[in-house]
Amino acid sequence: MMLFLVIWMSLADSVVLFLLLIGAICLLSIKGLFSNFVVWTMLMRKKYFKTYDRIEIDGNKGIVTKVSFLYFQMMELSNWFDAEAPTGRVIRIPNELLLKKPVFNYNGLLKINWKEVEYTIRPDSDWEKATQILTEISEAYVHELINGRFVNKKEELEHKMDLFDGKVDPVNIVDVTPIGITLKVRFPVYYTEGTATKTMLNKQILRRFTDEPDIELVGTKLHVKDEKE
Repeated sequence: MMLFLVIWMSLADSVVLFLLLIGAICLLSIKGLFSNFVVWTMLMRKKYFKTYDRIEIDGNKGIVTKVSFLYFQMMELSNWFDAEAPTGRVIRIPNELLLKKPVFNYNGLLKINWKEVEYTIRPDSDWEKATQILTEISEAYVHELINGRFVNKKEELEHKMDLFDGKVDPVNIVDVTPIGITLKVRFPVYYTEGTATKTMLNKQILRRFTDEPDIELVGTKLHVKDEKE
């Protein structure tokens, strides 16, 4: 009887441990399903984003193409590109990740993002003239943007910008570095046209710099100084 009792208790302990293990696995599975369901209900109410929004989460950037009970699907952007262009891949991300990681929506409130171009010119260049060129080109671009794409939404845009105490005017930055003077201009872009706008402004600015003999980018020429005794 004692031997039978010992064997039975050992088997009972094993069964209990096995049932606890199965229970823990089921609990984790149910927790994951419950989290996915909760987030799905919020996505249906467009709390985080909606289909075709451009978002970034956990290092992944893309355009949302599908929302399901367990996951949402994105068309991947950038990754190994510097430009925000489609890679051709599709990413499926569990809904519950939205409860753990911050999500960035590129067009959640304003359909405007900010981009920046920069140029480093030689210390003996006319930096004031270079800054004036940046100002002229960037202001002309912003004027066209506001009176073109946002011509019917000027008041709405200005109202939303006021919430952040901000303006859509371009911002110039001048910085002195060991190799020269770095000039930057920060400007607003429509959220899907960042790379195209940056390329367009670079072309215009570089053409103007080329026409100015007093402005020289660092590294464009090799200067040799002949010192005679």
